[in-house]
Amino acid sequence: MNKIISTKYLRRVVIPVFFYAGFFFLTSCNQDDFTNTGFVATDNPLNVITVDTFSFEATTIKEDSVNVQGYLYQLLGSMNEENFGETKANLVTQILLSEEDPFLINISDIVIDSVNMLLNIQQTYGEDNPQDFKVFMLKEELDTANDYKSNHIPNFDQFEVGNAKNVVINTEDSVDLGGDKFAPGLKIPLYNTFGEYLLNSNRFAIISNQDFLDYFPGLYIEPQNQFNAGEGGISRLILNSNQSRIRINYHSKSTSELYYFDFLFTLGAIKFSTYSHNTAGAAIDNVLGDKTKSEEFLYIKSNAGSYVDIDLTFLEKFAKNNTAVINKVELVVPVENNIDLPYAPHPRLFITGIDDEGKEIVLIDQFESESHYGGVYNATEGQYKLRITRSIQQKIEQFKNNENPNTNYHLIPGDLIPGGAAVNANQTLIAGKNNPNLSRNFKLIISYTPINN
Repeated sequence: MNKIISTKYLRRVVIPVFFYAGFFFLTSCNQDDFTNTGFVATDNPLNVITVDTFSFEATTIKEDSVNVQGYLYQLLGSMNEENFGETKANLVTQILLSEEDPFLINISDIVIDSVNMLLNIQQTYGEDNPQDFKVFMLKEELDTANDYKSNHIPNFDQFEVGNAKNVVINTEDSVDLGGDKFAPGLKIPLYNTFGEYLLNSNRFAIISNQDFLDYFPGLYIEPQNQFNAGEGGISRLILNSNQSRIRINYHSKSTSELYYFDFLFTLGAIKFSTYSHNTAGAAIDNVLGDKTKSEEFLYIKSNAGSYVDIDLTFLEKFAKNNTAVINKVELVVPVENNIDLPYAPHPRLFITGIDDEGKEIVLIDQFESESHYGGVYNATEGQYKLRITRSIQQKIEQFKNNENPNTNYHLIPGDLIPGGAAVNANQTLIAGKNNPNLSRNFKLIISYTPINN
């Protein structure tokens, strides 16, 4: 038997990822020749040349998978957006005892009154349409050594332990669990027979958490809705909150006295989300992998949705035709979806290099200050700016040394907290390099100082 002590609703914690320092002067012009080009201001003693019309390719690419294990937040729900299509976030989680070897009344005297799962909501994406969820028991044991990916489909029992209809995406009102109030969240009712399975069928299974995990590997929760474009939403959950729980309310047949027992999603429980996408009929479906069609719009989507491949092959010609010091290289990423809309752009983006084996690598610029590297969304300007000066200088030096470095980069979704594309459901629509209907475009700006030999 337990007594509840309410705690403060947990808020989002913004965690800085890197520390940064330094900046360089930037001028502007529109030229596309590598030798003696660009606008050189008469009051510019450094003879800085700036070019923003380089011929490079940018392509929207479908993501294969992302790591999903070990993060503070998980996602659950289904949403459909006209540009990016449908996203479904499923939840896989262990549950643990709120108390090992608890005192319970005589098992034969227990009558289950209700079983409810409460999942504390930290943030929502999309619309707040009510949703349907099915809950299944896992048949596989979860192991942190497995390094789960976003496309992992767990082995689960096909007979559900819950089939909840019209679950309210509740972010404001308290939730009642047998007379006790909890912070806002998803309240998903489960079958009473599931409570009987947990409490009645094997008393020895709740002696310890390890005994319990051997008996009950966990749950798989799957959204059921097929929303039209512009409907549905995904909730970011904080299961480690002591508000999140499965509560079994029961009473004594002999005395009618009321009791409850809680199972928790604590720090010791393995939990992660898996994702699926359906882009049929959405705008992104027409451009995936197509360099030509990506000229107008580019699409970045979390949850192993999509990223942008940037091919800077022109750097080889630049290195051949110029002896210069690179002062500043900045990628300007104009955003076409509004931060105030329900389907908002990412809080930040990252740009990675690609090694000779095709694997993403962290750029040296990312270890500089935030004012140097950038990548955080500027809602006032409606764009991101990412500085990759040192990386580009390295590529140019490699070409001058007759090396053949990989000149591809990936522009990938991120966040202000660890987990990035695994823990948010943001979507960023980017103005392409050559969209004739837009006043601003995706571009790379290089400022450099020629060196006379």
